[in-house]
Amino acid sequence: MFFNLYKYNLKILLRDKMTVFWLIFYPIILATVYNFSMSNLLLGEKFEKIDIAFVENQNMPADLLDILNKSDMFNVKTANLEKAQDMLSKAQIPVYINYNGGIELVVKKEGMSESITKVFLDNYSQITNTITNIIKDNPAILQTGFLNNIDLQKSNIKNMSVGNSTNVLVILYYGILAMTCLNSATLGSEAIIVIQANQSHVAARINVAPTHKLKSFLTLVASHLTFHTISLTITLYYINKILGIKFGTSMAYVLLLCVVGSIMGITMGSFISAVIKKSAGFKIGIILTINLFGCFLAGMMSPDVKYIVQTKIPILSYINPANLISDGLYSLYYYDTLDRYFVNLGILGVYGLIFCTLTYLIIRRQKYASI
Repeated sequence: MFFNLYKYNLKILLRDKMTVFWLIFYPIILATVYNFSMSNLLLGEKFEKIDIAFVENQNMPADLLDILNKSDMFNVKTANLEKAQDMLSKAQIPVYINYNGGIELVVKKEGMSESITKVFLDNYSQITNTITNIIKDNPAILQTGFLNNIDLQKSNIKNMSVGNSTNVLVILYYGILAMTCLNSATLGSEAIIVIQANQSHVAARINVAPTHKLKSFLTLVASHLTFHTISLTITLYYINKILGIKFGTSMAYVLLLCVVGSIMGITMGSFISAVIKKSAGFKIGIILTINLFGCFLAGMMSPDVKYIVQTKIPILSYINPANLISDGLYSLYYYDTLDRYFVNLGILGVYGLIFCTLTYLIIRRQKYASI
């Protein structure tokens, strides 16, 4: 009996055009739009070396030209003053460096390249002046190899891995997956509407049937979860294989969190629908409003909102299902350990169990004077 109910409920879902569109085709369309509009977003972030001219002068610090070449920030062209001025006037270079009683930076206009070069030279001047003052105050320090231990090119930046993926835009696709998981709440609502006799003639016939309410409810949840897992798998396959968005080696963890998020979404939707004694349209409207508000607090519309919630009202981060799903997915990208991932996964699982239990306690007590 359970298998027959499960099979027929699954067929009904597959034949529902609106459900198929919103849970299968809509995430795919949204991912495609993201791919077309943002796939080249990071290309403009690549740094290109700045073309500058270096005016040869016997008073120029001997090490400055060597430091400029070793910095990997500039394409340095040595020239005389007239040539450098000509190159600047023809916009072949944004700046040139000259010596006129001191190191002089000559620019034609203000811009990013000009500002970067100025900051570099200011940093060089501060370091050299500091070294000069130290030597003046303590000349004996030269006997200790002080100058040999100075490295003007030393970097205090350490490269560290932030996850398996190197594509920052993968976070946008995690947002799509989180929203898709929450949309399963509409399926949970439909599962309750089908067994509430005052909602439709079909529901009335189900209530007079000898099938236990718990069996009917669990059958509907199982078929809806199967349908939603299929839709999530299709979405993941499309994003990963067709659009070429790599989730690294964490695909199994992504799918696991999405499935648990779907279970939580279905049970949350069923609980809301069981509590609210209004029409089916009103229940779906409430669920969609809650989901959208949760997505807003999770930063899917603006990352600043997520930061504000985490710093001002951190408890909401653990109450909001949308944040738990997105944060669990983000942790796969940002962290090398799975501690935070499993915390979010566990909280979602507990919420799903609570919603499922409360839903059954509500629907088993619902009685109807006439059907």
